Amino acid sequence: MIKDLWTNDRGTLHVYRETYKPSHPKKGQVNPVWQMKIKVRRGVPAQKMSTGHSDKRLAQRHALTKLDQLIALDAQGFSISSMRFREVARQYLKHMENENRINPDRTSDEKLAHHKRCIRLHFDDIAEKAIGSITSKALNDMFRDIEVKPKETYSSRPDLQQKKSIRHAGKRSASGMNKIKQVARAVFKHARDRLNIIKDIPVIQASTDTLQYQATLSKEDWIRIQEYLDTEFVKELDNKPTDQTRPKYYRQGFVDYSKLVVWTGLRASEALKLQWRDISWEVEDDYDYCLINVAGFEKLARKTKDRKFRADFQVYDLLMDRRSRVHHTNPRDYIFTHFDDRFGRLDDGRIKPIGSFRGTFKTALKNLKLDKDPKGKNRVPYQWRHLHAQLSRQAGKSLDDIAEDIGNKITTTERYYVGRGQGTRKGKPIKIS
Repeated sequence: MIKDLWTNDRGTLHVYRETYKPSHPKKGQVNPVWQMKIKVRRGVPAQKMSTGHSDKRLAQRHALTKLDQLIALDAQGFSISSMRFREVARQYLKHMENENRINPDRTSDEKLAHHKRCIRLHFDDIAEKAIGSITSKALNDMFRDIEVKPKETYSSRPDLQQKKSIRHAGKRSASGMNKIKQVARAVFKHARDRLNIIKDIPVIQASTDTLQYQATLSKEDWIRIQEYLDTEFVKELDNKPTDQTRPKYYRQGFVDYSKLVVWTGLRASEALKLQWRDISWEVEDDYDYCLINVAGFEKLARKTKDRKFRADFQVYDLLMDRRSRVHHTNPRDYIFTHFDDRFGRLDDGRIKPIGSFRGTFKTALKNLKLDKDPKGKNRVPYQWRHLHAQLSRQAGKSLDDIAEDIGNKITTTERYYVGRGQGTRKGKPIKIS
């Protein structure tokens, strides 16, 4: 409740005292420190702040001085908001949550979780600064520190936000850094376009990679891995004294997933979100093939949106064989679902899809002593996708067809997946006489 209100002649300044909030130990009593509310001009949100004085005359003098300062700053084009970055980020996430509830296609659960995670983990250096006082230099200095700071893993459960362990001390990739920077830009854009408290977004330098093509597993390695997955990987659990039905289910799922990705080049987010209705048997000119509809029903392929491509019929055989072995086979069920509802169900009652096979991948390759590359770095499941591109190129498939199938630009495919000057050019050498 407001007490002892004083207003200037133009109505742009209010100085007052107020009672403590109900949550305060002194609720109902009057706060002796005078507060002020300043409205510089129409279109600029009013700002509330403390005068820092319990004497009314000193409080009025301080408020008038502050008003003059803000008018001068506004006239020169500077931000006059005292709202801190933390509060702007909180309001931005609130806005995203509303959009996620109203239109999940535009603001997906994945995007919302990523923005929440970035704001929680990376922006402490600027959290208490006024949004209008944060400069491009301060932001770029902060991002340089983030880039070289050791990566840390956190609990995947939203109710457990605590840090678990340091993953490794390697430098973050340009792609990872640019995703963090996009979140910062989004917060500043919210402050400019929706809150109208800043006029310009600070310039944030984009990160660039010097990475080039890196060879992945060889064809001989894949033949060895495939043979191990088909003959031993699941059967190894037979010697365990306890019931291994659940572990066997996930190991067999990894076997099917590995073949699917190596044979098609799908991203992990695409393969794990495939539904049975995304797969069909097509015939053209007496040629049977498997048609895959990527993200046809859920906007999950963020880079390419909906896309369709043909795969060899062995992919269809693989997936139909899996369909005969699993329980959840309705058209809208995911191909790679959890064993049961231990991890919960979706809002419509379907079993949730498996989120990752990273641990199973590590176990399988470690058993074959292939978990490290020649440089000693850990191999990751994403290399199945690279392996598909390189095996396709070695088999004589054209670069533009590979790029279309995996959903990338030709330049990206050549630079990161296939490489140039690797002896894989399509066509026979020409004899020059």
